[in-house]
Amino acid sequence: MSTIIELQLKQIEHSQRGLALLTWGGKQASHEFDLPWLLPEEREILYWALELYRQDQRTWPGSEITSIGESLGLFIAGRPANNRLQTIGQHLYQRVFGTEAMRALLDESLYGHPIANVTIPPAIHIRSSAEDSQLQMYPWELLHDSKEFLFNPPRASLVRTLALRDPLPIIELSSALRVL
Repeated sequence: MSTIIELQLKQIEHSQRGLALLTWGGKQASHEFDLPWLLPEEREILYWALELYRQDQRTWPGSEITSIGESLGLFIAGRPANNRLQTIGQHLYQRVFGTEAMRALLDESLYGHPIANVTIPPAIHIRSSAEDSQLQMYPWELLHDSKEFLFNPPRASLVRTLALRDPLPIIELSSALRVL
């Protein structure tokens, strides 16, 4: 069984800020941060950077978009940057884990849990509520601490949860469910 590291993300009401609460082994650390990529054009270039193929110029956006991408470090001289995924991940990491206490607790939870002389990669459980749906759009899978991706095996695995206000209804089946 792996260690569970709880990361709760919440958007602070009526603001462009978020709150991160990291919980592990009875310890907690929290950090308030500015939400990145709030402007529609910044989100658009973020999506372009995530979806395009460097080898296929037909997938690249127009020059207006790439100039914004260059200012964000996602494009270089009109071409997709090779390290654009790391850049996005580092930006998110620096925002969410912006205090020494947050980084120290994360490091302790990632590297201080050998079980029976075998290190089992921990699961980082990212939670946010339905009201914080803007936080769901961010590519948390790309979190990068400037050395490596946080979810690069065997370092950690990711579990995303969206807490709904009302529980999902139970669906009654009239016959057996057949799945191949």
